[in-house]
Amino acid sequence: MKKLLLMLTVSVVAVSLVACSQSTTSTADIESSVDKYLTDDIQSNIGSEVDVTVTSLEEIAEVPGFSFLQVDISFDPSMGMPADTFYIISDGKYIIPDVISFENPQESLLTMYITKHTANADNSAGVGAPLMGNFDYATLTPIYGNADAAMKVVIASDFQCPYCAILHDQLMPLLNSGMYDNIAVYALEFPLDSIHPKARLLSQIHVASSMEGNTLLTDQIFKYTEENAETLSNFADADILNYFADMTSDPTAFIALATSQEVMDRVSANQNYGLSIGINSTPTVFVNGQQIDLGSSSLQDAFAAAMAAQ
Repeated sequence: MKKLLLMLTVSVVAVSLVACSQSTTSTADIESSVDKYLTDDIQSNIGSEVDVTVTSLEEIAEVPGFSFLQVDISFDPSMGMPADTFYIISDGKYIIPDVISFENPQESLLTMYITKHTANADNSAGVGAPLMGNFDYATLTPIYGNADAAMKVVIASDFQCPYCAILHDQLMPLLNSGMYDNIAVYALEFPLDSIHPKARLLSQIHVASSMEGNTLLTDQIFKYTEENAETLSNFADADILNYFADMTSDPTAFIALATSQEVMDRVSANQNYGLSIGINSTPTVFVNGQQIDLGSSSLQDAFAAAMAAQ
């Protein structure tokens, strides 16, 4: 989810923009409807009360009937979860994760509106300075490149997070384009346990596969979670382990490694370090130790800036 709680609206419905253009729902009704839906959905997932505030910032001119909404959410202190803010597009009946123009497929409507409304916002209003990470890359999970690369990208990721999958699908073509020959990409394993019950096990599988020298399993895990998004949380751990173990030369040894204390400790250490530097959502991306805001810059722009700074 670009943000933590947007992940709970994974069951996104395909929307007919023609039909939606006839909507006459008021802004107040949209806010009320989205507030109720998110409150009910989040509370049913985490089993605790939440405080949700939905504010309509602007009507979406490009999609009549839909509004650009800011969602502020806070949790019961006993949950130990930080407050969060994220943005969505909705008409009170559907939530659209993003809108892409056929004429300019590189343009993200959601990103455009986020940039418009946060570019001049004061940090005290909720837009903070970028996070900084002093990463020990040897403790992370390598995805691409080599340890000697000048540009190092770290992605705090959760394998059950749909936005992490989207980012991964955008990232790999860039890396394989030949444009970046001095880059290394690492995963900071950051399972969001309270809402993604299989994310930690998938991180353990990811770490174990890397320890065996198989970085290709990153793609396979994301493909698996995308294909089984609706039911994965109900899968037995043994079935998930066996599925990926069968891709290895020694399934028994792989399962032993993936469930070992060493691997579990490594995932926990990744997660704890992420929390210590302020990460509270996935994906969160760092280039050479500094967080990049995916709401205001593309991966290409971030990579170009990092290369220019070398």
